[in-house]
Amino acid sequence: MLKIEKIAVTVFETNCYILWCEGNDNCLIIDPGGDVERIGSVIREHSLQPEAVLLTHGHIDHIGGCDQFENDIYIHIEDKEFLGKPQLNLSAFLFRPYRVRKRPLIFANGKLRFSKSGLEIEIIHTPGHTPGSCCFLIENNLFSGDTLFLEGIGRTDFPRASYHDLINSIKNKLLILPPDTRVFPGHGPETTIRYELHNNEFLKDG
Repeated sequence: MLKIEKIAVTVFETNCYILWCEGNDNCLIIDPGGDVERIGSVIREHSLQPEAVLLTHGHIDHIGGCDQFENDIYIHIEDKEFLGKPQLNLSAFLFRPYRVRKRPLIFANGKLRFSKSGLEIEIIHTPGHTPGSCCFLIENNLFSGDTLFLEGIGRTDFPRASYHDLINSIKNKLLILPPDTRVFPGHGPETTIRYELHNNEFLKDG
């Protein structure tokens, strides 16, 4: 059984997720964002060992602190450049320029399998918020990053963002998932595909 722990980190209230299988003490971290000590405290509280860090996209509020973990970092190939360029990851416009020093592992579409945690993740490439924005699907749980929110969608007023691409990604890749799919976004509360189909004003034609 998949266990999910959500931690809202930094002033941006970014949702960092810790995932593990019941009975297994290895876990995955999605979008640490910062507050590494808080994340580490929760991991220790559950007696877990991180296996890898997965990034839904390359903005500072999701990548902050990720190279402080002694684990591999995964990001979509289209967002690899964001890790080393503060103008793209938006840190240049905030507190101080931030660059991830550790070399990441790159993925595209497909699946990632993690032997220690026993987790298999389907990667759904959803460009729009950034060129390499991705959602991670595990069973009926979708970790949507800043692509899809409760009654909302990701911003497209940032460098290399595209509203057209974002809407196409959501409609053609996410809304076709089973309606009872649980959606765990990068900010804010959980939702479902069914709820967004009927209540998300951004996704209604016309």
